[in-house]
Formats: sequence, structure tokens, C-alpha cells
Amino acid sequence: MHDIWCRPGPGAPWRIQVVLDESHVGAWTSRHDGRVRRPVHELGVLSAEGVPYLSPEVQLHYNGLGEHRYSGYR
Repeated sequence: MHDIWCRPGPGAPWRIQVVLDESHVGAWTSRHDGRVRRPVHELGVLSAEGVPYLSPEVQLHYNGLGEHRYSGYR
């Protein structure tokens, strides 16, 4: 399992996605393409309000891997 999707109830829309990935010696390597690497401390960014989120270029890497497998989400 690499993705956990959360929502407040069975009929509610999905609200948050938690992506789980492995790292080794402080470095993340894409499980889809081993040439794509980044230090773990560069994977996330903080918003002006202090909310952490995945850096845009890493999110674009995941989005560019093909059509999303969850219905209703693009």
C-alpha cells in the first residue's frame, strides 16, 4: 500500500491523500523510476500558514505517471 485516501464518511468526497514511500540513508528514490531521486528533507514544503505539503515537482512526477487509478479523481 502506498496511498491512503481519507474522507469524513462513506458518502463524502475524498479530502486528503497520504502517500507512503520508502527512503534510504536520507534519500528518496521514486518507486516508478529509479533515476528520480531527492533528499528526503527536500520532498516537502511549508505553506505561509505552516501547513506541510508535497513539493510541486514531486507531485507533478506522480501525476505524470499516467491516468489516476481512483475513479472520480483527476
